Amino acid sequence: MCVLVVDDDDELRAVIMDELGNSGVTPVPAADADSAIERIDGSVDVLLTDLMLPGINGVELIERARAQRPDLPAILMTGAATSEIPPLPPGVVLLRKPFPMEALIQEIDRALC
Repeated sequence: MCVLVVDDDDELRAVIMDELGNSGVTPVPAADADSAIERIDGSVDVLLTDLMLPGINGVELIERARAQRPDLPAILMTGAATSEIPPLPPGVVLLRKPFPMEALIQEIDRALC
């Protein structure tokens, strides 16, 4: 299983990548939306993105990614207040930061069912 991990916070992205790797998931890193879009291909099973990204937000990234892969499961991470979260595309799961890594793994498993 391959998860594209998109977060502009290098430390947080590294922690998530390590935890996913230790759980048997193949993580692919991206620090911004442009590099994430370049990595969307048939090998990516789930898109995991932060809401706040440079340039565009995570919801816009999910919409762009789904223009290429309409069936792509997506998980949105955020520490933002509820009032700052735009409407989510259908089927997108919202994880509030900080979250336990077990919750992320469970959401990834659910996204693939």
